[in-house]
Amino acid sequence: MEETKDFEISVELREYWRLLLKRKWTIFLFMGACVILVTLYTLKQPKIYRAKTLVLIDRETPSVLSRVKEVVKLGETGFWGQLQYLNTQMKIIKSRHIAGKVVDYLNLEDSPDFSGPDPIGTLLGMIDVKLIKDSRLVEIDVENKKPEMAQKLANAVAEEYRKANLERKTKATDDATKWLAVQLDNMLVKLKESEIALYKFKQEHNIVTTSLEDKVTMISRKLDAVSEELTKAESKRRVLEIRYEQLRNLAESKNIQTLAQVLTSPLIEKLRETEAELSKEREGLLKRYKEKHPAVQEVDAKLETVREKILKEVQDVILSVQSDLEAAKETEKKIRQTLQKTKNEALTLSKYEIDYGRLKREADNYQRLYKLLLQRQKESDLTRLLHVNNISIIDKAELPKNPVKPRVGLNILLAFIIGLLGGVGLAFLMEHLDNTLKSQEDVENVVGLPFLGLVPSIKNVNKGNKHLPGKVDLYVHEHPKSSMAECARTIRTSLLFTTQGKSPLKLLVTSAGPQEGKTLIATTLSVTMAQAGNDTVLIDTDMRRPRVHKIFEMETGSKGLSAALVGECSLDEAIMKTPVSNLDIIPCGPIPPNPAELIGSEAFRELVRKLEGRYQRLVFDSPPVVAVTDAMVLSDVVDGVVLVLKSGRTTRELAKQAKKQLDDVDAKLLGCVMNDVDLDSRDYGYYHYYYYHKYGYYYGDKSGEKADTGTEA
Repeated sequence: MEETKDFEISVELREYWRLLLKRKWTIFLFMGACVILVTLYTLKQPKIYRAKTLVLIDRETPSVLSRVKEVVKLGETGFWGQLQYLNTQMKIIKSRHIAGKVVDYLNLEDSPDFSGPDPIGTLLGMIDVKLIKDSRLVEIDVENKKPEMAQKLANAVAEEYRKANLERKTKATDDATKWLAVQLDNMLVKLKESEIALYKFKQEHNIVTTSLEDKVTMISRKLDAVSEELTKAESKRRVLEIRYEQLRNLAESKNIQTLAQVLTSPLIEKLRETEAELSKEREGLLKRYKEKHPAVQEVDAKLETVREKILKEVQDVILSVQSDLEAAKETEKKIRQTLQKTKNEALTLSKYEIDYGRLKREADNYQRLYKLLLQRQKESDLTRLLHVNNISIIDKAELPKNPVKPRVGLNILLAFIIGLLGGVGLAFLMEHLDNTLKSQEDVENVVGLPFLGLVPSIKNVNKGNKHLPGKVDLYVHEHPKSSMAECARTIRTSLLFTTQGKSPLKLLVTSAGPQEGKTLIATTLSVTMAQAGNDTVLIDTDMRRPRVHKIFEMETGSKGLSAALVGECSLDEAIMKTPVSNLDIIPCGPIPPNPAELIGSEAFRELVRKLEGRYQRLVFDSPPVVAVTDAMVLSDVVDGVVLVLKSGRTTRELAKQAKKQLDDVDAKLLGCVMNDVDLDSRDYGYYHYYYYHKYGYYYGDKSGEKADTGTEA
């Protein structure tokens, strides 16, 4: 897998290299044009001189008065803050404010170099500010056509920047001093008003002699004492309520025994003892007498009297408890009222405390602010008198001796590199925009047809001799040992393998569009088949632009294919002999008004059947596929169709359209032949070497004769 990937990468790199070699003149011309134009432009540019001034930006200004805080702090101590500060200062150096000061200081408006509508903008275009790495040094560069002016401008920019930095501090200090004076007066008025308001509040609420804090403490203690008394009163009241409810419930039940047990009165105890003695006496009498006996009844009367006295005593006790309960409730009520009154006093005092605290805080704040403003005013007065600066000029600009622009060598080098890259990009763009077919891979991958072979370009045949028109079409006949002849034999072999040696073989040669060499290929194939010993006839079925008779320099007159089809001459009269052995031709004859109807007629089919009985190979030269329908009509009577494509001319879309039209009529496409291939091109290095050099040398054709394919119908 890895080897396959490496092989694909290697093939792709070779393709890129091939493309670059193919378009080398495009690359060289583009690169040369860039270098020449840039060189001329650079040499015409005026010389520019650069002057440099070195400025130090300290972290902060020198501390003359250590305990005095400056109003404006020049510089920054933190890392990120310092970096931001330095970047800000660089922007200030190259600001219109500083540039305007330089213009005014040097009277640049009167200078011819700054006579435009915006001299400040012109000066800014000459200034460049750079921060030296890992330092607080800033380099101010000024470029000008005159070295003296560059030096003067660089020093002026640095000096005006230093002055502007100090002016900014002084102006800010003056503004702060004025502002502090106004604020100090306002603050004094507010302080007096707050102190008077605090005094009036204390006077109105009688807290002038006793402090508010002492009053709050007294109320708090009183509140605690009353709360404690209330708690005791509530406890006593709850105990009496429980006892009262218990006694009332027992009294309602009239259970004297239980009541007597609950109450602890001395009288009740004595009455209970009397009751016990009478009960004991009654029990003794009941042992001797019945209940109706006078003695028993007398004892019962005494028991009733005792019990009534006990009930009366119980009622008195209950009333006493009830009276104590009412007194406890009244006491609790009064204590609760006292507690509420104390709470109201505390709440009122709390409200006074809030208002008092607010007034006191306000007075204290105004007091602090007044002291702070007074202190800052004194510090501002002192710092206004100090003229310290954190900007210092380390190196003033020197008179530049050599120009820094234009950099001829660098510009030419960049032009060379850019031209080379641009040329390569242009080469790839041209290759991408070139949608013509040029190689076997294009035929097989784009068109989707077998590649039968190629026919090379024939250039400069017999140098110095002019051939008659049409001679190039018979180049294979005149040079049977040439590389072109070998290419034709390769195509013939491919066709025989494709058709499995079928005889007689009816072959239709057509092209996608005009001027692509289909007549040349038809003639060359016919000659090659005849040279192989096969009786061959070349039939010119291109009845729109016939050219076969011109190739063989024949006058057809009224004889030919069209005349034979309409019966104006016989087939034998239409057939003509050629100088090539075993090769006859049937020229087109008079051009008919209806070529497609003649070719599709039964007479044409009958003529083809007669030719099959006389020849082993029948080659039909057909009009282009896309232009007319003749080729599609002819495809129905032949054994196979050969599609001719011209290298570097036939577009991919045209070739695919031709194939589609032939497929639509179920034509048997045998494959494609690539015509007019430049074997000297890098696209065909392999073919150039193998066919031209090897075969040419082997067959003894060392002349290297080449000729152009010429015009083609």
